[in-house]
Amino acid sequence: QGLPYAFASHFAPRFMQQAISLYRDNFKPSAVLDKPYVMLGVPLIAADSDEQAHYLATSAYQRILALFRGQSLLMKPPVATMDGLWLPHEERAVQDFFGLAAIGGPQTFKQRLEQIVQDTGADELIFTGDFYHFADRLRSFDILASIKTA
Repeated sequence: QGLPYAFASHFAPRFMQQAISLYRDNFKPSAVLDKPYVMLGVPLIAADSDEQAHYLATSAYQRILALFRGQSLLMKPPVATMDGLWLPHEERAVQDFFGLAAIGGPQTFKQRLEQIVQDTGADELIFTGDFYHFADRLRSFDILASIKTA
């Protein structure tokens, strides 16, 4: 009550709207805040093109698939396709996990972030990104930093 609220959407995106509503509905002003302040943790995979971003995202997909299977969480290199690596129900579970992810080239990425803010009314976004190569992580955050918002 009276404090900011952070939601890690990459853990439970299907519960995000409900959690935000509960927070806003029960918020009571305090010396810290006079109105609700929502921060969302968002998985990010930005690259120079949509195709490259989706390719890089396969490392994160493999990691969450391994989590579901109780396997090692060490990052694996990206793959051309996830076909044959997951079963249909596993694919749905991984895609659900990334339900709020921002994945794409600069323009797609920017549009996705704008949509997330519009849909949630978030005051602040916090980003996480799993990449096999550190240079791809840096590039992703460079793209994020270059986006101009209203």
